[in-house]
Amino acid sequence: MMQLDFRRITLELKRNVKKPFSYINNLKQSELEIFASFIVNEHPQTISLIVLHLDENTMSHIFKNLPDDLIVEVVLRMSRTDLVSTKILRTVDDVVFKKVKAFQKLHYFNKSEAINKAQKAISSLGREKSKEIRDCIGTIDLMLVNKINNEIAKNNPEDII
Repeated sequence: MMQLDFRRITLELKRNVKKPFSYINNLKQSELEIFASFIVNEHPQTISLIVLHLDENTMSHIFKNLPDDLIVEVVLRMSRTDLVSTKILRTVDDVVFKKVKAFQKLHYFNKSEAINKAQKAISSLGREKSKEIRDCIGTIDLMLVNKINNEIAKNNPEDII
């Protein structure tokens, strides 16, 4: 009668099983920010299920982009998690994987870079026209015009009038 080596079989099975949410650990920092914006509206239990499977560095990048009260709720739920059905884990992993693949196909712009480019373009219009445009922007978005003015002050302080 042939005897099975259960330890060897178990190790082999573990090696061939995909770890849930492991692909999230490979996301770039900017992608983790986007990922956080996707999960911010998820139930804290779902978020805790996801982050429990991540390395600390990835988890901290995600936490930096979540509201404090949500982080508290997620950490509390993490500490209370015992067993989760494999079926639920796979279902959540499949949904999250599809969301990650979807946003990786999109192109996102760096806001700081966009503001910097806009500032340079506005500055190139001349002092008077630049001021006119910044004043118009200021009536709509005061924070944005302050960022543009700060960039101009750093690069061309004489253009701030």
